[in-house]
Amino acid sequence: MEPISTKLLLGDSLDVLKTLDANSVDLIFTSPPYV
Repeated sequence: MEPISTKLLLGDSLDVLKTLDANSVDLIFTSPPYV
């Protein structure tokens, strides 16, 4: 069993997504803006 790896990213989603490797994300948890 492999240890759980957690990485927290903060920023504009369009900018941050460009920095990620392909197939490197298992879960995205967001807080959408409230209107």
